[in-house]
Amino acid sequence: MSIEIKAPTFPESVQEGNIATWHKQPGDTVVRDELLVDIETDKVVLEVVAPADGTLQEVFKGEGDVVLSNEVIAKVVAGAVESAPAAAPAAAAEEASTDDEAGGDTIASPAARKLAEEKGIDLQQVTGTGKDGRITKEDVEKWSLSDETIDKYKKRYAEEWRSKLDEVVKRMMEKI
Repeated sequence: MSIEIKAPTFPESVQEGNIATWHKQPGDTVVRDELLVDIETDKVVLEVVAPADGTLQEVFKGEGDVVLSNEVIAKVVAGAVESAPAAAPAAAAEEASTDDEAGGDTIASPAARKLAEEKGIDLQQVTGTGKDGRITKEDVEKWSLSDETIDKYKKRYAEEWRSKLDEVVKRMMEKI
């Protein structure tokens, strides 16, 4: 049975998104709830997962293409795949090695990676609360607002501002 993979329903204020990354290619075996594609909007990165075990038959939208809410982006042929038990661990190992190459031992959602990059946060310091210790966007937000983080930045910026203030006072004294 063939199943259409659709872009998720976007929030009311979002009209369209872009295909950011395909994690599977046509012909690849997929397992139910396995990540297929990331769709990036101006506000969030949405993850689309496989609705059933089977094979990704066709991809209608490539990376960088614009997609609308609920637009068909791919097709999966559902059904028991003989090599699924053997393929699942191999796929998991491949995904883990990809994550290892991308950011050490850190497994993080695309939205979490993007937010951490924007805020200059090292994901190695963030503790993940998602499935299998995966770092979520919320984990990054909580870490950036933690007392430890705030104290660290207070010290760093206090020293920076103190030296600037000393310089301003020195200039003012020279003018007097």
